[in-house]
Amino acid sequence: MALLALVVLVLWNPAGMVSVPLALPTLPRLETPVQVWLSTADQRLLLARQPNVVPGAGATPTAEVVVDLGQHYQTMAGFGAALTDSSAWLLYNQLGSKQREALLRDLFGPPPGLNFKLLRLSIGASDFSLHHYTLDDMPAGQVDPQLEHFNLAAAQPAVVPVVRELLAIDPQLRIIASPWSAPAWMKTSANLIGGTLLEQYEPAYAAYLARYVDSMRALGIPIYALTVQNEPAFEPLTYPGMLLPVAARARIIGQYLGPLLAGEASPPVILGWDHNWDEPDQPMTVLSDVDAARYVTGVAWHCYRGSPAAQTEVHRAFPRKDAYLSECSSGDWASIRKDRLLWYARDVLMASMKNWAGGLLYWNLALDQRHGPHAGGCDACTGIVTIDTPQSAVVAAMRGTAARLDALRTNGDHGETFDAALGVADELLQGAITLGEPTAVVQRNVEYYAFAHYSRFVLPGAVRVKSTSSITGVDSVAFRNPGDGKAVLVVINSEPRQQVLAVSQGALHFDYPLPPYSMATFVWQPDAASAAVMPAPAPASSSPWLPPIPLPPLPAPQISVAASTYGPPQ
Repeated sequence: MALLALVVLVLWNPAGMVSVPLALPTLPRLETPVQVWLSTADQRLLLARQPNVVPGAGATPTAEVVVDLGQHYQTMAGFGAALTDSSAWLLYNQLGSKQREALLRDLFGPPPGLNFKLLRLSIGASDFSLHHYTLDDMPAGQVDPQLEHFNLAAAQPAVVPVVRELLAIDPQLRIIASPWSAPAWMKTSANLIGGTLLEQYEPAYAAYLARYVDSMRALGIPIYALTVQNEPAFEPLTYPGMLLPVAARARIIGQYLGPLLAGEASPPVILGWDHNWDEPDQPMTVLSDVDAARYVTGVAWHCYRGSPAAQTEVHRAFPRKDAYLSECSSGDWASIRKDRLLWYARDVLMASMKNWAGGLLYWNLALDQRHGPHAGGCDACTGIVTIDTPQSAVVAAMRGTAARLDALRTNGDHGETFDAALGVADELLQGAITLGEPTAVVQRNVEYYAFAHYSRFVLPGAVRVKSTSSITGVDSVAFRNPGDGKAVLVVINSEPRQQVLAVSQGALHFDYPLPPYSMATFVWQPDAASAAVMPAPAPASSSPWLPPIPLPPLPAPQISVAASTYGPPQ
């Protein structure tokens, strides 16, 4: 204000005096600080907040990273994981209500939570269920084409309550549902394991999937998307599954399921394929079918075979169809044990997004310390988190006694006094169990942090923008968020030496020394020239993307990490 008053006095000349030009001091340029979060492959740092970087000249760079906010690609729907039956059972039965709520808020709540926006459910059992079932099982030799025996009961003990808790945390959560097998009476094998769908039951199978959508909606759980079959080109030997050829999938979608869902007020979208990268011709064949294509809004992919470049191949042929990575598990496998963090962040997440994936989901949200429970399938898969569930022999015995007390109380009329005594005994026993049961321990696995480097910062509605790096071993991907327009850059250094990054975006430049075998997320407000225009999604998507969600301030995370034996890759 004093400077402004001086200018006014000099320039205002009521007495006709000659004005002398005033030399104004040069004002310093206000640089926008760049926020940084860092993780290292040896897990000494995991999503650790680092000091802000002030743009400007710095050390001699060894790698140049250029971000171009004017070149834009897909719009992001978000990130998530599958709430398998096993995950739901662990969350609902092994955690107390307060511990479960805290964990679910950490996973699905806004930053500094993991900010998951997508959830996958199995329609019936998968390999990560406690037993094999569908939602319309019949005695051998009997059929139910009118679905009179359809029943969601098997999903209600754990899956439904946990999903409701998640929707209370985030009502905009998008749920993708996939069946592993049709009911046995619809199949050539007459068994949940193996076989394929009998053509005569294709209309009934479509009705089965639509009935699932309606039944879940009646429970307050909206289904955003369906696939008609999980991994339709694979016939598992130890858990429910079935082959479903491309012609059958096109018929089911185009002639039965699509028209059936189209008659609903808020129908789910249909995603094609739901299998690996190695057979892009399969989803393209369905998308080339005139009847089916009108109902298919995108393609769901798995990561277990092939290259994510298949997503770009399909995108080029069908640019208006969305791409989702609907399943990709990591695990306790020797081949990736020392490089799990960077492998998943680079070869799965980053590679998928650089090949047009707008939604990315991990497989199991939670598993126990024995990689289960599961009924067949993978015996070394890991969850986003591990729920360690210790149980002493004494507690196990008390649980058995409690079960016998329940049986006594329900199997016969013993009189009010006896029943009251049983009630008191049961109450005392449950109290002893609570006191004697060790508390379940939740461990955040490296995949949690691989996702966090993206999901905490890249908001639904963000647009992927162009980023390039000058040397091999440094990979990057960049985004522009809706609302505040902040830029987000994730860079991974896969080399055994430090790389000094020279990052430029328009007129903004900053340097950063990225440690060996590490990854970093950078967030900043773009320079003024770039901030004027927020790129629109391209090309137009057939899916109704979520509305923009403003990014709240991101405090430095306070995360307690257990000691790890993982080291840098050799």
